[in-house]
Amino acid sequence: HAPARHTADEDYLLTNKLFCAKCGAMMVAQAGTGKKGNVYRYYACVQQKKHKCDKKMLPKEKLENFIIYKTMEFLNDDKTIERLSKMLYDLQRQESTLLPRLLQQVKDKDKEIENIVNAIQKGVSSEALLKRLTKLEEEKSEINVAIAKEQIQNPIFTQDQIAMFLCNFRKIDISKKDGKRKIIDTFINAIYMSDDDLKIIYNSNGKEETITLEELESSTLFSNGAPQK
Repeated sequence: HAPARHTADEDYLLTNKLFCAKCGAMMVAQAGTGKKGNVYRYYACVQQKKHKCDKKMLPKEKLENFIIYKTMEFLNDDKTIERLSKMLYDLQRQESTLLPRLLQQVKDKDKEIENIVNAIQKGVSSEALLKRLTKLEEEKSEINVAIAKEQIQNPIFTQDQIAMFLCNFRKIDISKKDGKRKIIDTFINAIYMSDDDLKIIYNSNGKEETITLEELESSTLFSNGAPQK
């Protein structure tokens, strides 16, 4: 975007993550102007805007801040951080397909080297055996270089390091839009809204949380005080 331009949809932090549970369509930006000229922003079902769904609109800021509040509750639980860090630690090891093969090759070389050394210690020695030992040491050294390169390009973090990284999300300033966007983009997979409740699906091994609309409506988190229709 050019510096002077601004798209209203950019301010809607739940875009592409919020869906209507009635018809399955996406919920998108909707704005209206009150009698006094005040602009009120909502999320509305795409099909509702086409008069093909009767899903009620939801006030943008109140919904966004409620989702942030619930996600921060989720992140402030130490057991959640422990579970997520364990999951991510295991996942990063699975995703590196080259590193496990290289590590196995080193083990195989070590085993072969050990067998030759044991044979030499028992008096079984020959020029061919010594050449093979030298060759194995060279091959092992080359593999170790490849391992070092792979670890630099795709570092494997400890579970404690991952936990510390996750805990840093607790320090994000969620009073600012950038802070809210980081939390939503990182942890929210999808949200499904019905007229009775909302279901949050987190990016954490399918964790789900269902919350009644009554709890959302009674929330006083940064309410815009939009007028009743």
